[in-house]
Amino acid sequence: MKPDRPARRVAFGAVFSALAVALMSISLVVPTLDLTLAALAAIPVYIALLEFRAASALSVYVIAGALSLLLLPDKSCAVFFCALFGWYPFLRNAVSRLPLWLSILCKIFGGALGAAAIYLVFSYLFLAPEVIEQITIPVLVLFPIVFFVYDYGLGKLMVLYTAVIRPKLNR
Repeated sequence: MKPDRPARRVAFGAVFSALAVALMSISLVVPTLDLTLAALAAIPVYIALLEFRAASALSVYVIAGALSLLLLPDKSCAVFFCALFGWYPFLRNAVSRLPLWLSILCKIFGGALGAAAIYLVFSYLFLAPEVIEQITIPVLVLFPIVFFVYDYGLGKLMVLYTAVIRPKLNR
């Protein structure tokens, strides 16, 4: 992207926040895509983190999370975004400089922390026992595997962005 100016950061932050909320609003049409759309909504946060300062990316995360919690009638996608997927790009970026084994350990801990936050929000804040009943042992066993696939895919998407898309935007 072009040189980093405050007005540019604010404008792109607003566009990235709107894009994240728009992605999460698709879950109203196809409710089974809650997790997938919350994970995809983290991509604008990660792009803001790569292109601008961490403060700009944090504002994208906070604004997208707040707007999705306020505007979306079905809060599950917004909870998934706020509790796990929205802040994960910050963790991924921070642990990328660590040794591989420590990076993997931090990602496992971060994913477990996010899953626990999702569980606590649905069980105590929303009092949704039907959601809690769906969280069974196979889901808890498969979550780390699916989370690592998400992490790998997010990494490859960011490599694609920096290698292909970013140079075309800088022209």
